[in-house]
Amino acid sequence: MAHNALHPARLTTINLVSNFFVSNFLVVIFTLAFAFEANATITILSITNSSSNGDLTEATPKVYGGTAGDITAGHGTCPGDGSATCNSCWNNGSVVADARLESCNTNRIYPALQLTITFKSDKVGGRPMITNDETSPTKLTAVGTPAIVAKDETATITVLWSTICAGLDTGGATCVGELDDNLKIGIDKDDDDEFDETNDDSKQLNFLVSAGQGSAVSTVGACNVGRGICEFDTAPGDEKVKVGLLSSDAAFPASQNVPFINVLFFLSTTGFSDIAPDSQYVPLAIESDEDDSTTFSLESEIIDSLTNETKYYFKAAVQDAAMNVGYFTADGSDVDCFLTNNTPPCHSAMPGSVVGILSEDVNCFVATAAYGSSMASQVTMLRKFRNKFLINNK
Repeated sequence: MAHNALHPARLTTINLVSNFFVSNFLVVIFTLAFAFEANATITILSITNSSSNGDLTEATPKVYGGTAGDITAGHGTCPGDGSATCNSCWNNGSVVADARLESCNTNRIYPALQLTITFKSDKVGGRPMITNDETSPTKLTAVGTPAIVAKDETATITVLWSTICAGLDTGGATCVGELDDNLKIGIDKDDDDEFDETNDDSKQLNFLVSAGQGSAVSTVGACNVGRGICEFDTAPGDEKVKVGLLSSDAAFPASQNVPFINVLFFLSTTGFSDIAPDSQYVPLAIESDEDDSTTFSLESEIIDSLTNETKYYFKAAVQDAAMNVGYFTADGSDVDCFLTNNTPPCHSAMPGSVVGILSEDVNCFVATAAYGSSMASQVTMLRKFRNKFLINNK
């Protein structure tokens, strides 16, 4: 017998070990494949004709629909044919105090507007579908393009906002009032008009429809009466104005279901009374305190790209995530300053190329930024020194 021949018992042992490793290897492969399949998910690629969207990569992305402002004929700009959102911010021309300061929406939805959701599934192919998220879900009327998609193929669902609102609330087809509920979109593989975890693939979307402050006059007077900015100060710089010392309602900005995201500073070069919802504005993003939802700051306090030696008048308003705009500075509060020792009107400022104690404007940008108020005692002392010594000898 050859010396290198293996004993039959040894061959049996080798075969058993080999079979053990092959079997376990296959188990691992099948387990990984199953895990990958189980974790397969819907990827939202885009959502258009909403007022705004949250992060589409979240487990349950938020879709906002804002309905503030009147969109009847002549009010703002609105195609009304379902192709695009409306801008309901307009100037009604009223000369009555506060009457022109109506709440509105720069990206307003309406029942006949067509919402488009583009997505794909890396799990299954089948029919694109949208349903409500009830225990016994109902398929919503929508158009899926293409009618049947393959796995990993891009699908598009087009659905009316009236259908969405009715899916959120049985009486909500007019999209009036506050609506907050989930719908499901996905791929119905077995064409049975419902999503099941075994055969289909779906994802929840959280829809929030809000009228904000409706279509009425929306202003803020005294602090703690309303939800907006009641007082603020301005200080001029070179082609810019710094805003600060904002005072607001005690519960702002976490005082409603749809969060506030921006403070809008509307501006005019001709006077406070010429500012209306369709006026030019600069949005400054709100930065909320994660530990205290009623504490906030602005990510930037600078309004730039202004013209030097031109006086600017400002009104503040707030904008929520559904793009509703409201709570304008009331006409009677245009001269209200955050600090009682400030000289009104502190809601106006004149940028200048010379910034600091040589500026002939009553404000001193650098010193005001340092001491918090153009009327702080330290700034007053610097201003007197400027007027007595520097300006007369420059």
